[in-house]
Amino acid sequence: MLAELLHIERVRVGLESSSKDAALLTVASLLTMPEDAANVESVYEVLVERERLASTGVGSGVAIPHGRSEDFDELRAAVAVYPSGVDFEAVDGLPVQIIVGIIG
Repeated sequence: MLAELLHIERVRVGLESSSKDAALLTVASLLTMPEDAANVESVYEVLVERERLASTGVGSGVAIPHGRSEDFDELRAAVAVYPSGVDFEAVDGLPVQIIVGIIG
């Protein structure tokens, strides 16, 4: 199912980030591609609001930030890979290397 939600332009590898917020902004940007389906800032705010509830860092180097937006009429996903890791306040306390963003 994930493959059906992904578009080649919403996948990035070899990224570097100085913060969780910067990584979330990158994922928000990817989620709007390829057609700029929504305002990046509004998607970012959806993801940040979800993170305020609890970290989506599920452990083992993976985070799954997600949310809902009226700007989308379908589910879509983005994948961002950070080889050096991002402090995502994950449940296991380890840095996150793979971020799978989902919005619908």
